[in-house]
Amino acid sequence: LQVRAGEPPDLGLLALTLGWQAAFLPVLPAHSIDGNLFYPLNGPAWSLFFELVINLCLVLSARFLRPAVLAAIIAAAAIWLIAVAVNRQTLDVGWSWPTIWDGGARTAFTFVAVVVRYRLHLRRKAPAVSTWLIAAALLGWITFGRGQGWLFDLASVFLVFPLLIWFGASATGGAMTRRFGLWSGTISYPIYALHVPQLDFYYRAFGKLVGNSFPDHEAQAVAGYVVTMIAVAW
Repeated sequence: LQVRAGEPPDLGLLALTLGWQAAFLPVLPAHSIDGNLFYPLNGPAWSLFFELVINLCLVLSARFLRPAVLAAIIAAAAIWLIAVAVNRQTLDVGWSWPTIWDGGARTAFTFVAVVVRYRLHLRRKAPAVSTWLIAAALLGWITFGRGQGWLFDLASVFLVFPLLIWFGASATGGAMTRRFGLWSGTISYPIYALHVPQLDFYYRAFGKLVGNSFPDHEAQAVAGYVVTMIAVAW
């Protein structure tokens, strides 16, 4: 934000921020160039931090996770997540210090739900459907839900995404579909890890090249960003 405003950043705070994030630790507000975010240099890292924490919890508790225990955990996590959605009116939370515990609710429910879904998949597989049909369903659902609010968020997390994952685990496709799936899966992590800082740089570079930012050239800007993002990730 300081750079965008044409101001020199605080180099001392920048060094502290880099130090914390180099160790992949949340940056304390007093040591941060942005005291609101606990990963100010790359916002999406918040969820990767929570994934590390929840995986550690899984390793420490795996031998105790009998079906009844898993059911109790997922029920408690679901109640927690619903409370967050109602309170915040959104599930777009968890990336800032004021909402850090809400990020725990998002992580706890979705992670445990996937563990349960995997165990169920081992016992009962979904009917085989086309990979492209699942992709079209996902795209259609996201398009329909744009701006629908927290009820859409909860419906996605509790119903739609688990079903798509279940069907996706048994999806069918030819050799080309498999190659494309493996390739897109390979680049999905770097896309997620880099898309926010890359968008920031791209936004400013695009504005310099065309004389303004997105509004007057939105289609070209979005298409260029998607191509650039995939190329950098690859």
